[in-house]
Amino acid sequence: QYGNTVGDNLWDALAEVSGKDVAAFMHSWVNQPGYPVVTAEVIDDTLVLSQKQFFVGEGADKGRLWNVPLNTNWSGLPDLLSSEKVEIPGFAALKSKNNGKALFLNDANMAHYIIDYKGQLLTDLLSEVETLENVTKFQILQDRKLLAKAGVISYADVVNILPAFTNEESYLVNTGLSQLISELELFVDEDSET
Repeated sequence: QYGNTVGDNLWDALAEVSGKDVAAFMHSWVNQPGYPVVTAEVIDDTLVLSQKQFFVGEGADKGRLWNVPLNTNWSGLPDLLSSEKVEIPGFAALKSKNNGKALFLNDANMAHYIIDYKGQLLTDLLSEVETLENVTKFQILQDRKLLAKAGVISYADVVNILPAFTNEESYLVNTGLSQLISELELFVDEDSET
């Protein structure tokens, strides 16, 4: 009558209560290694969200996909990114519908993935950084640091975002800045006077 349980027992119980297919969602997270990087960019007025496995160092892309909860601050976007890529046309109209505010994903850093904002999406986000929650600011810093460490973006790209955080007073955000600057110290010659 009694025995060890398995993960599917928990997913089934949660599905019964929530009415959602929890097992399908969770299998992509617990049955494969790693986690994704979600790239967000605008191409010809189309918002393009894509995912691939994140690596720091050597890694072989095996086409793994996750059910990524987007947790966005915008309405009109899907809840999950389950495919390699989704294209959402009419970006300008969608932005207007969301009062022109900057798009960000993974609100409150509730899910385990990295976001690579490209071009105007990053510019918009940094222009509104003072209005963002501290955990979101920290997340931006952490993600940019990890993307540079993985060679997805350059460390020069990381340095370029620092002015947006000039007047930061949050302990959490300043911790993120300190960690990021520690990474940049790798590029400073010990014998230099600067």
